[in-house]
Amino acid sequence: MSEATNDNGPCAPNERVLYRERSAFQDILLAQEPSGHINLTLDDVWQFRSQDEHVFHEVLADTPILMAASPAKVLILGGGDGLALRNVLRYPAVRQVTLCELDPCVLHMTRTIPAMVELSENSLADPRAQIIAADALSFVETVDARYDVVICDFPAQTSPELSRLFAPEFFRTLEAITHEHSVVSIQVSQDPAGFWPICAAVEASFEWLHPMLANLDAADAAGAGDPPSGDDDNWADFVVASHTPQVVRSEPAEGVRFLTGPRIPRLRIRNRAGDHFETDEYGQLPDYR
Repeated sequence: MSEATNDNGPCAPNERVLYRERSAFQDILLAQEPSGHINLTLDDVWQFRSQDEHVFHEVLADTPILMAASPAKVLILGGGDGLALRNVLRYPAVRQVTLCELDPCVLHMTRTIPAMVELSENSLADPRAQIIAADALSFVETVDARYDVVICDFPAQTSPELSRLFAPEFFRTLEAITHEHSVVSIQVSQDPAGFWPICAAVEASFEWLHPMLANLDAADAAGAGDPPSGDDDNWADFVVASHTPQVVRSEPAEGVRFLTGPRIPRLRIRNRAGDHFETDEYGQLPDYR
């Protein structure tokens, strides 16, 4: 296999390629480090690394489940790696999950590559999960259902094609498939200049917002007491939204390692201007100036 590149530079020569495919939509590369950790890139853009993905997916997927009054019916848009689905399925209150992934090759990778089957806890095979290979925008425009929780697990907005999934028109379609107490969670992963316009687009359809920030390095320094790095490469931001104000209503499931009920309000981004994000958890980090 040829060497691949991602946001952090070329893959190390001693990394082992577990799966590589040029699909009809993107270049997919799943590689394993000598440590055993695996990394996924799509079109040379990093998607996850197994040593810290739990931080990302707990904030994205567990937060709306913990806030929803009744998270029985869940929709995941994107997320073909099965990791958000894995987290959602840990909650007995979840009765039915529909996952809509654009790329069948990503689904094939998750179902067949042993490292991904293990990491995802074989979530795509769970009887509560309905897996659909389709364009998310087309799906939400035609579906005749209302969901208690909607999780948008798309790649960050790095192309015109992806921009439509962060536009006001898309969030209006989500409004039509939710109800008064539904909770919507969206991974954004943009600096403040890109993050707040997306929050404004969400706010046009969902009055209550809970913007959140997570330091993925928390996985490496768990229990060490080290302060978070100011390096903006290892941070992710999200927006949780609803038609009505929401609070944390339940406890995280067994297996959750980063997220706690008290931590959810501490991860909330308080400011809405400037070159940094401000939270109780991290102070004024990272600084994007």
